[in-house]
Amino acid sequence: MQSKFLLNFPKKIFEYLTMSAAMDVDAPATALPAGIAQRISLVAIEGEDVSTDNCVTFCIAREDHTMGGILRYLIARNPNVTFCGYSVPHPSEDMIHFRIETDGSISPADALRAGLDGVIDISDHMMDALQAELKDGHFEVDDEPEL
Repeated sequence: MQSKFLLNFPKKIFEYLTMSAAMDVDAPATALPAGIAQRISLVAIEGEDVSTDNCVTFCIAREDHTMGGILRYLIARNPNVTFCGYSVPHPSEDMIHFRIETDGSISPADALRAGLDGVIDISDHMMDALQAELKDGHFEVDDEPEL
């Protein structure tokens, strides 16, 4: 018995988080890859110049602590990232604010892209492992779950 959610999870991530083109934080929203412009935006902070600063806050719509925690962990492992954190502005808002500060050798947008690529790599590995186990028959089907 296969779960629709499990089998569609990597495809869902791939569709709206893959960034094949370079993310230019100064570019208009129409210059971002399809689907990304509606999901990731910059949070304006007084005194912050995103064209020169190595510290940027992104707003990622329709995400919560699940994606925030995974992404924060992966981005923080980058040796060129000096700070990485996220917050949920309000429990009723369906978004996270994601702050990335780098040492200047890479841009915060590049650090975000590398983190998103890591999420895709992990989900692809998990999907491959799940499909291999299903193919080999290493699972049990419980028709009547115990309550």
